Amino acid sequence: MKIKITFFLFLASFTNALPNEQDGHFFFNLKGNDISTTNILDSLYQWLDIDGNTSFKEIQKEKDEIGMQHQSYQQLYKGIPINGSIILIHSKNNIVETINGVIMRNADEIEVCSEPFVLKSANSEMQETTIVPFERNGRKTFRTCFRKEDFENHKIDFIDTKTGDTLKTLSTLYNANVTASGYTWYHGWQEMTCDLTDNVYSLKNPLVETYYAGNNENKLEEVLKYRDDCMLYKYASPRMGGMLLSVTITNASKDWWYSSLSDTKPDLYIVIEDALGNKLYESKEHYDDIDPPIIFTFDINIASTILVGEGTTIKIYDYDPVGSDDYGGSVTINDIEPGTHSWSNSKTSGEYTIIANPAIDVHWGMEKTLSYYYDVLGRIGYQNLPTITYQFVDPYSEHGTHFYPNAYATYDKNGTGCMLYGLGDFTTFGPLVSLDIMAHEYTHMVTNFNGNGGLEYQGESGALNESFSDIFGTAVEFYTLGEEANWTIGESVSLTHSNLRDLSNPKNTEGMDQQPDTYKGEYWSDTEDLANDHGGVHTNSGVQNYWFYLLSVGGHGTNDNNEEYVVTGIGIEKAAKIAYRNLTFYLTPQATYEDAVEGSMAAAKDLYGESSPEQKSVFDAWCAVGLCIEKYESLFQSTNDELNDQLFTFHIEDGILYLASEVDTEIRIYNVVGQPIHNTISLKAKEKSFVNIGTNKIVIIKTNAGVEKCVVK
Repeated sequence: MKIKITFFLFLASFTNALPNEQDGHFFFNLKGNDISTTNILDSLYQWLDIDGNTSFKEIQKEKDEIGMQHQSYQQLYKGIPINGSIILIHSKNNIVETINGVIMRNADEIEVCSEPFVLKSANSEMQETTIVPFERNGRKTFRTCFRKEDFENHKIDFIDTKTGDTLKTLSTLYNANVTASGYTWYHGWQEMTCDLTDNVYSLKNPLVETYYAGNNENKLEEVLKYRDDCMLYKYASPRMGGMLLSVTITNASKDWWYSSLSDTKPDLYIVIEDALGNKLYESKEHYDDIDPPIIFTFDINIASTILVGEGTTIKIYDYDPVGSDDYGGSVTINDIEPGTHSWSNSKTSGEYTIIANPAIDVHWGMEKTLSYYYDVLGRIGYQNLPTITYQFVDPYSEHGTHFYPNAYATYDKNGTGCMLYGLGDFTTFGPLVSLDIMAHEYTHMVTNFNGNGGLEYQGESGALNESFSDIFGTAVEFYTLGEEANWTIGESVSLTHSNLRDLSNPKNTEGMDQQPDTYKGEYWSDTEDLANDHGGVHTNSGVQNYWFYLLSVGGHGTNDNNEEYVVTGIGIEKAAKIAYRNLTFYLTPQATYEDAVEGSMAAAKDLYGESSPEQKSVFDAWCAVGLCIEKYESLFQSTNDELNDQLFTFHIEDGILYLASEVDTEIRIYNVVGQPIHNTISLKAKEKSFVNIGTNKIVIIKTNAGVEKCVVK
């Protein structure tokens, strides 16, 4: 049996009228209406005019550094959460300033299955029920689904409770899409925080642990189990070099290995020990009969864990089939800089080659990333808690190779997140451990745990997800490197292109990826084609990337809509704070680009004031990328427009909206979902009019002079 319900919400618009295609997305400015946060839920029920089947549950309440309080409410239907339907309430001194989010809207259709499909799987992760929106015959429909969390395959499936069909799939694998390449010591010697136990230094501190995964074939089912299968990087020296790539013996004098009766040709092998005498490597399997003069190289796999610190020794032996093996002395490695180094003594001569260990870049880079988030944005850990960040170098590759050409972030069923970095293929890409890529991946975890459900990794919300990672990857680079930083992503790791993406010029043809710099302009990807990179998430992210660049440094030009723009930059630190506030306080999981415009304008107002130069630059930068929302133009108009504002008056009495104007004007009135509730009214100077607004508790009045007013009944 199936109950079919047509659900109506009549919420008068808190702010600007929204076009119908926004599909429940709203952003309302209530400042000046003196609405208290006391019993705000009761007010929501009245404004939304909802029946007893719908309710709201508070999921987060947080006070920020400027004294604003942010509350998040999940919309439920008959106690079942509606996926992506969240209302965010922002207040100061207990007075509501703005409300935004996504709601199940007017005339949305819900199908609740009372005799659910019996799942054949015994998977215990498939118990949670939620209501999921999907398109059917061009109309949004909501159906109850089981939420199946498949963390081994990095996805969440929503399975129809009636039919067992998968209606929607979300990825939990945030892939930087950078089949990258580069050298492993991108920034030379750097200081980092490590652990010292029993005279052994580990790439570990209270918030970061870095492991060698060794292409471990145990798939990443759970982060903690994967961690236990891997090896924590350890050194015997506080000065950590890289990895020993090869040892070449160019000569070995006869006096220590030669015997005319039993050993006329050298059978050499080496043993490598750290400064504490721990054996790291033995090449005894590499016997070889060599005719002098001796030239022989011991190649050591780059994916091995032979970590070279000060005091590492190479011991040289000759296999003796008769007695004990002959000892040719040792070479102490004190020069641990990457490169080829030679030695010569009375018994042997040769050279050894060191390459830097990508794990050092990973550990140092993540420490700098955490420092940025804490020092600049006030965030502790990706969950805003002192949570350990687990990192794995050389993760398992489905292709059976150590040189996995990618980097990614993911999390397990416990919410434990981790970053994984491939070594690259050394043809097109090298180890994917550049600072901006690390910070990019980490930001995916920040986004996922932003407190409001993250940003779904598909379509426009997925493009915003990727863009925030590029934005903060760049911000971390500028914070750490200063003048050495740049506006490109992954320039260090690519061997075939100048970069992977370019925030300052998304269309840069020298980069690997060309992106749009205008909303739905050139290079824009079809957001409905989920088979193509989840709806073009790595492509369409270029729009907000370019917005961030212009907001930071300024610029002028003409966009793909043939619209000229001029933007005054406010600096990367202010721009990043606005972007971060938008991400953590104003965006819901299914946010669109228009939602990002609304949220960033509110964030700029919170931080720097309404009509401030910073807010104007936010607005101008969005106009530059083709997202110029008309209602904000009035914030930056001349005093003549302010005079028009004063000349227009209104009030509500007994459900009637009375209007008057001192000048000729046209007036439009909307409800919450962007639907007009009256035909356009043409008022002559000194003329009055009235409109019956019915049951609407809040309406938006908009004039052709750009004036907007929010009226609470």
